Amino acid sequence: MKTKALHTICFALLLGILWLPLLQEATGVFQEKPLAGVENPQDTVMLTGQNWFSKKFQENYVTRQYQWMGLRPSMVRLRNQVDYSIFREPYYSVLVGRDGELFGRASLEAIQGKEFVGQAKVDYNSRNTAILQNHLAQRGVQMLTVITPNKLQCMTGDLPGREVVFADSSNYAAYSTALLRERVNLLELATPITNWIATEPHRVFPRTGTHWTDYGAFLAANVIIAEMERLKGQSYIHPTITSFESSFDMRDTDADAGDLMNLMCNIPPAEVAYPILRFDTAGKVRPRVLVIGDSFWWKIYNQNIHQQVFAPGSQYRYYNYECFSDQWQGAKYINDFDLKSLLEQIDFVILCVNTDNLDRYPFEFVDQVLGLYYR
Repeated sequence: MKTKALHTICFALLLGILWLPLLQEATGVFQEKPLAGVENPQDTVMLTGQNWFSKKFQENYVTRQYQWMGLRPSMVRLRNQVDYSIFREPYYSVLVGRDGELFGRASLEAIQGKEFVGQAKVDYNSRNTAILQNHLAQRGVQMLTVITPNKLQCMTGDLPGREVVFADSSNYAAYSTALLRERVNLLELATPITNWIATEPHRVFPRTGTHWTDYGAFLAANVIIAEMERLKGQSYIHPTITSFESSFDMRDTDADAGDLMNLMCNIPPAEVAYPILRFDTAGKVRPRVLVIGDSFWWKIYNQNIHQQVFAPGSQYRYYNYECFSDQWQGAKYINDFDLKSLLEQIDFVILCVNTDNLDRYPFEFVDQVLGLYYR
């Protein structure tokens, strides 16, 4: 009798566990942290005879139900934790190096040349960048192309057990050569950032993230500003540090790789020193600047370096799509502006691209501008 009661209790517990996801989906009774990363929700396939017999409806329904299922974030995290803790297999997009240093797999593939766009495209974009640079210079507008390195590029020794070989046929190698050959104003930050990692007292890249820290962005911004001064022959504002706030609580993108692993127990971060900046404006020129950049510029923008060093109305165009400025809240979009009129009001164009994103360079911006003048 006792055995039968025990079986009944176990069966009831099993049924209860099986019903938990449905209960969570229907009531949201348990608070769950959403999964990090990007998920693409499936569009609904309508129930028709053709979709039923082709199984499109059934497959779509199963996929959507899986994405909506209650407790899914917790189950995904539990699976990822088992994979990482027992089998040492992290989420595919993340590589774990020495002392828990995290890198993006895309960075390794960029170094290895797996996303190489081909020499013909590199030559085309480099040549047109030079043409645009010369065109703008005739109108008193300087142009600077900045290549920011990925984290792995500067810390190859922190990923033991993997062969980090810099391929000759990679976007980085090809663009570095072609842009210089075309006499483009090119600023490569790989060497100074690698030196800063070895010599600076604070972290330039966070342990759990793939973007530079606020401190790394501050150092890079000062190098960019100095190069702008050289090109324009003017003296600009340089941010200075008044103090630091040191913290183990990561801000902005400082835990983007760790978050992407979606673990039950996150990899512990290393302490990061967040600088408090001052901007001395006396006797300094503030150029009006248009920045076309990827996510590495966010650290410069979010510390108000962009807004304080550049003139009011300067824009940051994220991937040449979303537009940000001190003149409005949130994002506007490139179609909200007349590009030709905008170019006539600025002093500088900065094209800022990370090694991982060189397959997207120059974010269609160069052809857009040349199309305005050379149709």
